[in-house]
Amino acid sequence: MANPERSEPLVNMDAAWPAPVGRQQTNWAIGLMLFGAGVVAAVQVGKPVVALPMISAELRLTLVSAGWLVALISLIGAMAGVFIGSWVDRCGHRRSTLFGLVLLAICGGVGAGSSSAAVLLTSRFCEGLGFMLTTLGAPALLHTVTSARHHGVMFGIWSMFLPLGTAVAIVGTRLLLDHGGWRLVWLASSLLAAGWAVLLGITTRISAASPARPQPPLPLAAPRPVLRRVLRSQGIMALAVIFALYTAQYLAATTVLPAILTGTYRFAPHHAALLAAAVSLVNAGGNFLGGWLTGTHLPLWLLIAAAAVMFLANGAGVFADGVPQGLAMACLVLFFLVGGVIPAAVFSATPEFAPGPGTVATSVGLVSQGASIGLLVGPPAAAAVVTAMGGWSAMLVFLSIASVTTIICALFLRRLELSHSPPA
Repeated sequence: MANPERSEPLVNMDAAWPAPVGRQQTNWAIGLMLFGAGVVAAVQVGKPVVALPMISAELRLTLVSAGWLVALISLIGAMAGVFIGSWVDRCGHRRSTLFGLVLLAICGGVGAGSSSAAVLLTSRFCEGLGFMLTTLGAPALLHTVTSARHHGVMFGIWSMFLPLGTAVAIVGTRLLLDHGGWRLVWLASSLLAAGWAVLLGITTRISAASPARPQPPLPLAAPRPVLRRVLRSQGIMALAVIFALYTAQYLAATTVLPAILTGTYRFAPHHAALLAAAVSLVNAGGNFLGGWLTGTHLPLWLLIAAAAVMFLANGAGVFADGVPQGLAMACLVLFFLVGGVIPAAVFSATPEFAPGPGTVATSVGLVSQGASIGLLVGPPAAAAVVTAMGGWSAMLVFLSIASVTTIICALFLRRLELSHSPPA
């Protein structure tokens, strides 16, 4: 896909990292290690879900505090994603990724030893910073170590980090709770982050010491001009809105799914929980599908618009009244599978739409900030619509508004691509 907003070559600004690889080369080993860093960071997001009742009982958390324990890790991204991304661009992508993992390890250890809700919640908020540093630095490095022809596949793999990490956290937490309680869960997540930081540091240092002659990094750009360029980038802003709308729909649907499965379709609670966890893996498969489709050089706007249309159509099969159970379950699988195409397309396109050298992490930060806002706003917005209109079929109103807006943004991206396409 031709970049409609910039033509300058991408240059990594971390002096500890080698120069960008040749256009025909992809360092798959480094790419998979960076993907693993994202999965490790996502484990921190999902680890409280199963452990919440035990934590609430021991630390006497209120319902509101328990909700914040889950949400705090995304709060800092919703408030300051673009600013953290700007800091990552200035301090170096490799350095920031490693520091994020180390911060996750430290905060996990502090949380494991916490004796009060205040300490645990504070450590959880700081985990949010570690999560952002890791998941903003890693994709910028991925862009550096991946050739143009492999961008779609690599970023399709990268976009699987959140559903895969969440699924790993849910399964791992269930096993650890039976052997050592929630504190063992926090300690294990801390050791996992620390161990991955060491492995990633060693792997990338070996790459940096390769015989290829590195290019000197560009001088650090002033933060305000970088922020202005990113905030004025119409393509990046459109991608941020699209990602916000996707995460709002995804989390809202995931949140109400157990209630629909048990209430409408009469699933046993444990079967409903297993199915709700399985759709995270289905969504990860959709991420990979989206990466593959992006690699086929289909137009970005078409991928996003088509996914939004199918997202809504399958949502109707899940949430509309009177749908036969077999058809509803098929639509449920397709809902999460097709929806996964959108984040893969967005992650793959963001470095290409970044408005210049040294702005990739800032651009990813703004797009991730949109995703975090969607995660915070989506469930309460959907709940408000359902409460006001009554019945789960009211979810279709919420999905329709979000999907139509996504299609409008996709058509706007099409106009950007056409207006900046070189003449034939």
